[in-house]
Amino acid sequence: MQNHPQFKDFQKSLAIVFFALLGSQIVFALVALGLISSGLEIANPEFRTYGLIIVPFLVLAGFIASRFVPAKLHERARTSDDIEEKFNHYRSALIIRLGLLETPSFFAIIAYLFTGERLFLGFVGMILFYFITLFPSENRIISDLSQEE
Repeated sequence: MQNHPQFKDFQKSLAIVFFALLGSQIVFALVALGLISSGLEIANPEFRTYGLIIVPFLVLAGFIASRFVPAKLHERARTSDDIEEKFNHYRSALIIRLGLLETPSFFAIIAYLFTGERLFLGFVGMILFYFITLFPSENRIISDLSQEE
């Protein structure tokens, strides 16, 4: 598969999508951190209670959903005979998986903006750490497309 002429372009396009989604989270978190550190007062202490319930739930749901929701597309990618179709299913599965992680990350950043509670940035850090482990390297793509479940 890695000998296919389009594989390198496919891997590069996945890396671009990956870094775009990763970068957006990092930039948003840094902007939020800068705003709160500079004394921006939009804190809503009432939201803290709700945030401490909603954010961990969304983070956990994001981790679980990102593991199981794209599984059907991964299976289609593995069983497809056409390489273009295989690449398209894998790309869709990766985008869905990363999107399911990005959503709770953004919500945690917004909760930080509303409350100023740095604990929410800790949730963002957990998501970013896991997010980075999903980088679509050549070996990971080949492994994902060839493994049997």
